[in-house]
Amino acid sequence: MTQVYKCSFEGCLSELITFDAANNNGKKGITHLNKNFIDKYKLFTHPHASKETEDVEFLVTDSFWEFDNIGVSRSIESLKLEDDSQYTLTFNNAEYLLKAATKYLICGECDKGPLGVIVQVEEISNPENRRELCLLSTAAVLVN
Repeated sequence: MTQVYKCSFEGCLSELITFDAANNNGKKGITHLNKNFIDKYKLFTHPHASKETEDVEFLVTDSFWEFDNIGVSRSIESLKLEDDSQYTLTFNNAEYLLKAATKYLICGECDKGPLGVIVQVEEISNPENRRELCLLSTAAVLVN
């Protein structure tokens, strides 16, 4: 089933990205992070987002080029993770440790957000495998 992720800001509703779990060539996936992650990085939360769960769903992509309409902020190097706040995520059957958030994701149409972050990660089973991933919070967007 194909899902369309749209900007949730009033008057916009721009389509940001589509996701089909059955046919995505390993470039997109779904993961969950503790909702404290949203507070730490001050990500936008849509008023209709569920506040009852401890985890928030994120769409993960291996590049911001996978998006149809997304903006990327300047570098936010000040948001490195301290040792006491460890977040892990799964992408393409590998477990990653989040090391730092480097940029915010915003709507490419209305320039509002932040809707997600670009993060530096390190594979837990192979720490030399470092990469960047994009995390789009489903609590910040509309999903159809």
